Amino acid sequence: MRRREQEGRWAGFAATHQKLLDEVRTQLRLRGPPGNRDFVGQDVNNYRGGKDTALALYYPWLTGELMIHHRQGFERVYDFREHIAPPAVDYAAPEEEKDIFVSITTHLDSNLSSCYILNRTTR
Repeated sequence: MRRREQEGRWAGFAATHQKLLDEVRTQLRLRGPPGNRDFVGQDVNNYRGGKDTALALYYPWLTGELMIHHRQGFERVYDFREHIAPPAVDYAAPEEEKDIFVSITTHLDSNLSSCYILNRTTR
């Protein structure tokens, strides 16, 4: 997830909205898990949200700093990763481990394994 910090548009967002990101982090520390509705923000034209605060919550989620604490209807309520993830799983996986995980889950999600088993048992 940390590699997303370096991607063009999100690196640009973080660079130009550092004050807003800091304000959102401060409010999160002071008030606990917020949703975007808990913030007064400036209107933006973005598919991720209608306010700049929606993007200021999305960016740290995208980079792994925040996680979704719960949902209220369709609205995401965020909190810091260290408040949600147990210490045993709160780590950044190495690229090789990530690639293996993605390969296995993609394979299982595509039902290729059940097709393979079915094909082997019908011969």
